[in-house]
Amino acid sequence: MRHLILLRHAKSDWFSGVSTDFERPVSKRGQRDLPFIAAALRPYLTGKILCLISSALRTRQTFDLGASYWPKMTSIYEDSLYEASAPKISDVIEKAAADTETIMVIAHNPGLSMLLHHLQPDSPLHMPTSCACVLNSENGQVHPHIPLIAFLTPKLLKEGGDKNASTE
Repeated sequence: MRHLILLRHAKSDWFSGVSTDFERPVSKRGQRDLPFIAAALRPYLTGKILCLISSALRTRQTFDLGASYWPKMTSIYEDSLYEASAPKISDVIEKAAADTETIMVIAHNPGLSMLLHHLQPDSPLHMPTSCACVLNSENGQVHPHIPLIAFLTPKLLKEGGDKNASTE
């Protein structure tokens, strides 16, 4: 694995009328914001790509919204990523990492933010909705102090383009 991409789902609709958190859909704002992130991720999606997606509705819809911007990839819906802790997300990544150049995980907070901060302690403490973090793993392993090469949010991309969003 060369790139690890952590993508928090697009903004969800709290007032959709569904009965469970698991069934909450992406909101109109999420539908507007995600294309900025999806397009900005394109340069990092190289080689054999695997996308691990929480099976919640909003994460599945996030993948569907981004897929037209991305190259062909294998996608796997993973029930264990819903409400997953940072260690659980890390375990899912490590089990899937063999023979894959890029792994993207589409999941939820607080697990994603906690994993990001564990992997890169100098990173921001919070990943807002539609935020993507790109980490560079030279040896293919998920470990502390892995370089964070991009922290992308719709707000930063709208305000100043990729140069303000990236940590490079």
